[in-house]
Amino acid sequence: MVGYGPRLSNKKRCKVGIFARAKLIIEAKIKNSLSFLLSMRDVYAFSDEELKGMAHSLQCIDQASSVDEVMGFEGNVAKCYFQCYSKLFTGSGFCFEGRNSRPPKDPINALLSYGYSVLHRSITGAIERHGLCPYFGFMHKIKRGHAALSSDLIEEYRTFLVDRTVFGLVYSSEIGPEEFVSAQNGAVYMSKDLMERVKGIVGCRFSEGSVLPGLRGRLSIRLSCGARQEAL
Repeated sequence: MVGYGPRLSNKKRCKVGIFARAKLIIEAKIKNSLSFLLSMRDVYAFSDEELKGMAHSLQCIDQASSVDEVMGFEGNVAKCYFQCYSKLFTGSGFCFEGRNSRPPKDPINALLSYGYSVLHRSITGAIERHGLCPYFGFMHKIKRGHAALSSDLIEEYRTFLVDRTVFGLVYSSEIGPEEFVSAQNGAVYMSKDLMERVKGIVGCRFSEGSVLPGLRGRLSIRLSCGARQEAL
């Protein structure tokens, strides 16, 4: 007769491993977010006070004792981050007062939402190419038709692959208000041409890897996703 001890021990080790990986991903997301904002000093020099919430969460995340607590820190960081991110668009002609989606209600949010969806699909493809299932995650809740594992992994790469792309398009005046249309329900949609351009930029950066300010060398995102999944 096989005892339950080894099974319970394996289950416990699995939970510990999942928790550790959740912390690593969110810690990397916070560091990448801070690094991106600090790299924009020529556009807007963020003060320590403005970044305090993010820095505090980075210091305290090690004290988290559950995945839910880790995600709580992630939520706090996201709120602080987008408050800072909005200041990069001052004087750009585009109004961005914070994150909203489903539907997005301004051009910046439309760009972000679409960019995140492109990145999410790219990560799902990378997971499947490694022979793994993208629908079983360890941070986001498992729901029918939702690639939870892709939602877990996207967190680390949102800032430099999507947020930076959106800022670059606006800051370089490559896009204008005429490339967006507003619906009666307040939703804002992008032109097909702009969607193709965003898809091309994000897809290219995902496929080729990106040089991320504050990090050493070139990050191979596709390989990194595979390595993280195989470690699971």
